[in-house]
Amino acid sequence: MNVKQIHNHCIENFFTLPLNTKLTQQPIGNFNLDGSMLVANLESEINTYELSEYYAQKMQNAGWEKISEGVNSWTNWSIWRLKDEENILWQGLMKFKVIEGKQNQYSATLSVIKE
Repeated sequence: MNVKQIHNHCIENFFTLPLNTKLTQQPIGNFNLDGSMLVANLESEINTYELSEYYAQKMQNAGWEKISEGVNSWTNWSIWRLKDEENILWQGLMKFKVIEGKQNQYSATLSVIKE
């Protein structure tokens, strides 16, 4: 799997929004030979924990393995790993952060790099 396939797969999964959630800003994304990054702002009735759980299920369904996670009052994050069919290891960071001063709005980021 090349980085463009990883990037397109992440876009497909990452921007399939949960119920009662909408994009408030056009998603930004880019990729190069060693990685991919996607950023979007969301407005949702669910909190960062619930957003994280929703997307964690999508990552697991796509074959990613969660290797670490954490939460504080502003951010919920998790780190993921995937070994593709060419035996290349990929690492992903998924993060949901409260946008200060904006009720029910979050910055969502997914970064993927070769290990």
